[in-house]
Amino acid sequence: MTVVTFLITSEIDENAESYLTDTFLPILRTVPGATDVLEMRVLASTTEALRLRWQFQLRFDDEDAMNTAFASTEGRNLSRELMARQGKGVEMLTAEIGCCA
Repeated sequence: MTVVTFLITSEIDENAESYLTDTFLPILRTVPGATDVLEMRVLASTTEALRLRWQFQLRFDDEDAMNTAFASTEGRNLSRELMARQGKGVEMLTAEIGCCA
């Protein structure tokens, strides 16, 4: 399984919650091929340096499914939205579940 995680920090802006619920999350939900979309509010962190506020995950069966999803119209819309933020307040990482067993 391949997981794309979006880490949202306090740097995003003062209207972060409305942006995330009204814009970002609806875009995530349209990405085809995702087996799950997880939404998480960060309650605590071991370090203040991260300043995480929210975490979102898109889960895919495998890397090919993820690549197909991001090549779709909806995936390109998500990429454009991330580029419009110019990296401010959003970190994205991709991981493979079960790679190290």
